[in-house]
Amino acid sequence: MIFAEPLTGLEKITFYAAPATNSPTPYTIPDKLQLVELITGGVVYFDDGSGRRAYRRGTIFWHIAGEKTICETTREEPYRCMVFRFFADENRRIAPRVSHWLGSEESLEEFIQQCYSIFCMAQTAAAPLPPLEVLGNYSAAKLLMSALKLERFHAQSVATEIISGDEKSFRTLLAYIDKNLAGDLSAATLTAAAKLPRNKLFVLFKKFLQTTPHEYIMLKRMELARRKLGETNLPLKEIAGSCGFERIEVFHRVFAKYVGSTPKHYREEQRKFVNFSQ
Repeated sequence: MIFAEPLTGLEKITFYAAPATNSPTPYTIPDKLQLVELITGGVVYFDDGSGRRAYRRGTIFWHIAGEKTICETTREEPYRCMVFRFFADENRRIAPRVSHWLGSEESLEEFIQQCYSIFCMAQTAAAPLPPLEVLGNYSAAKLLMSALKLERFHAQSVATEIISGDEKSFRTLLAYIDKNLAGDLSAATLTAAAKLPRNKLFVLFKKFLQTTPHEYIMLKRMELARRKLGETNLPLKEIAGSCGFERIEVFHRVFAKYVGSTPKHYREEQRKFVNFSQ
């Protein structure tokens, strides 16, 4: 159970990109749910009771059952957001309707990537399934800490954390992988980029992630593919290339193995959530 009553669980996480129109169709939050929209880009207008204002990246909108999602944007800068759907056993507000991420831009991006990565891996056929309640607790805690302005009390302890030499090297290596998912990520390339012997590369992946470099890279590429399939209308061949697959048939085969469906079917399923439906 999620620590923050009345929340009782995380249903799912999705991304939403508003169409290029001034007034997208709003969605009414159903009973037994609370929905959090974390703005990731563009601009949205909302009246918080003190007048209509413009809100951008890092704004947190916390909706309870019966309320409508944000629905005013611009054709030039349609907003995008990450959507957290929490189960709730009563319709009680636990956070302000509008608040802002209190950490740095780097911490915001890290939070977005972590939540989506864990959620994707939890649904990936070939990956071990992390408990969804753990992700629910983590995401609810981080969002509430910002909404209730508690994050500032945590910042100093994070900043003074002592990181081992191995962890620093491994973080650098993971950052390199994230930036080069479209390119060559063979063991030889990774050892050269991280300036590590080959055996050390495998030791670090086993130590910190309990997996192999190849398996991790495939999971990250599938995560990127899922995001592009859900958020864009890019052709499948272009998505395959951006995820490190030169041949579309190989992309199809690997995607089916890790995700459990074809890229086309996955995209069709994601389209069902464009208006936050079911």
